[in-house]
Amino acid sequence: MKKKVGVVIPCYRADGHVRKVTEKILKVFENLKEIYILRIFLINDYCPKNSWKEVKKNKNIILIHHSKNLGVGAASISGFKAALKEKCDVIVKIDADEQHNPFYLKELIPYILNLETNKMVLIKGTRYLYPELSYNTPFIRKLGSLLLEPMIRSSLNYRGLTDVTNGFLVINNFTLNFIMISRIGPRLRKRYLFECSLLEKCSSIGVEIHEFGMVSIYSKIWRSSMQSYKMIFPLLSFCTRSIFRRFFYGYLLKINLGSILFLISISNFLLAAILYFEKISLEVALGITVSAGISTLFTSALTISILSLCLFLLYDYSSGSKVKKIIFMNLINEIKKK
Repeated sequence: MKKKVGVVIPCYRADGHVRKVTEKILKVFENLKEIYILRIFLINDYCPKNSWKEVKKNKNIILIHHSKNLGVGAASISGFKAALKEKCDVIVKIDADEQHNPFYLKELIPYILNLETNKMVLIKGTRYLYPELSYNTPFIRKLGSLLLEPMIRSSLNYRGLTDVTNGFLVINNFTLNFIMISRIGPRLRKRYLFECSLLEKCSSIGVEIHEFGMVSIYSKIWRSSMQSYKMIFPLLSFCTRSIFRRFFYGYLLKINLGSILFLISISNFLLAAILYFEKISLEVALGITVSAGISTLFTSALTISILSLCLFLLYDYSSGSKVKKIIFMNLINEIKKK
């Protein structure tokens, strides 16, 4: 029985690009039509220039229209819901601006289908698997990633994640069905923080992340509607809430070694603070020599607090899920062409 593949393409201000993207996808699947059934879900997110009209009519392309601009996250969610309704076995998200090379799908689809049926996994692209791969990435995009992505990575429980905001995603039906349940885990954001919120939800429900090396394609007229400097405060807010949620569910609602280490750190810090403000600072102000017992107790409590905190941070890092790295032949071929 043929497997069904759904490709979700959020479309907003993608004039001059989206037609080429759909044609490349159709070309890839032309040679795979005996193996897979293709459905392309093109979501018109109230594009001011009606970019979707560039796309030639095709029985495999399903158009979904938003009556107002809802954001890339909302458009992706609309596509995901449509793909699940169509009972797609594999769901792919590709950007409409030609950044993502659809030819990776030749290897991505068999890769994910060869994994266990009920394995919760998300496969995403990375431009930064090797520094040399990001040579054609616009400077402003590199700067945004350099300044903003470390904040996001610090709030997620994935070790070795290199490209948080990359929107080239591949996921199986089982995992996406679980992710789309709103009652479990944090909510998915509808605008620029969609990829970040998706990773946060994956982290909270135990989804394994695989990253495949890729070379992004940026045309000479490439533009982005996202301005990195405007994302600093929303990202700070997102990361703060994400860290708090992860800490609350991972260490307060559960009892583990991390919980014990954190409790030891906090209790000793409070003891040191009480000793300092109620004894040491008052005696110093009055010119009284602090007793050896109080001094030793204060120093010991502070030292234990710092050491316990360091051990807690080490435990938190080591308990994170390790991201698996993948290299496909398509990447090697692209590098050889350059």
